[in-house]
Amino acid sequence: MIARRRSSGAFTLVELLVVIAIIGVLIALLLPAVQSAREAARMTSCRNKLKQIGLAMHQHSDVVGRLPFATPTEGEGWNSAFVYALPYLEESMIHDRYDFDGGPSAPDNVELIRLVLPVFICPSAAFPSGAPPEGAATYAVSCGSEYASTSHFLIYGSGEQRKMRRDALAMRHNGAFVHELTQQTTSISKISGLDGASKTFLVGEVDYGLRNIQADQPPWFFPSEGGTHQWWSAYFSGSHANTGGVFNATEIENAEQFKLNELLSFRSDHPGGVMMLYVDGNVRFVREDTDEAILDAFATREGGEVISSID
Repeated sequence: MIARRRSSGAFTLVELLVVIAIIGVLIALLLPAVQSAREAARMTSCRNKLKQIGLAMHQHSDVVGRLPFATPTEGEGWNSAFVYALPYLEESMIHDRYDFDGGPSAPDNVELIRLVLPVFICPSAAFPSGAPPEGAATYAVSCGSEYASTSHFLIYGSGEQRKMRRDALAMRHNGAFVHELTQQTTSISKISGLDGASKTFLVGEVDYGLRNIQADQPPWFFPSEGGTHQWWSAYFSGSHANTGGVFNATEIENAEQFKLNELLSFRSDHPGGVMMLYVDGNVRFVREDTDEAILDAFATREGGEVISSID
């Protein structure tokens, strides 16, 4: 009997190339799905962090009888509302060591304001060239020190007919947080009885996505490319903003005239919109094409607007 030779099981060159091509096609098809799944996970984490901040503000309002001021006075310097909420964010040690009378620039506070607090950083946050890698969330200023950033802005109003003037920055504090100089106080219960807790913004996102803002650019000093925001600073572009600029902007529209509205508005690194926390504690994804009038209505605490939903 003549034995037959078994054919070799090895791939031919053509077969190998076909397999590689198929694998490449599969990767191309699967990659967007993987990226989408990752972004969905990041958005879930971002939503949970905003909920934590909302719960902290509710607790502060219950204990103190009001929400913290967007900008306090009475010798307390430029301590942001986030600083006063630290005990309710499981950061009591930082709060207890903080020199409130001296403000952020006090010697005892310099070490503290360098601390990166994960609750204030969106997992989707992207940092400009030259900044530390994703997750570090710090940036260097001219003195060489590093201060921790935030991915969140407090809402202090709707702006003035979609315009902001440098001589009117303290005006129209018609949002959930107010400047102490306005001699007003706000609380969760007050807002609930005015426009309604489900129809009023409390906190929104901010990113470093302003392409035409560079470090050290006049007329103001920018510590970083793309924006300037810090969890500890009560400066109006540090921790609180309004809806006076383009929502989810990628650049300053009137940078040449130094009308930096978009610096003071909400934006994110999520595609297509911004996560916004409402006074009632809910977090919703607000599309970037949402009508300006609707955004302004949700930015006010007692505007009396008749609105049903932003979705």
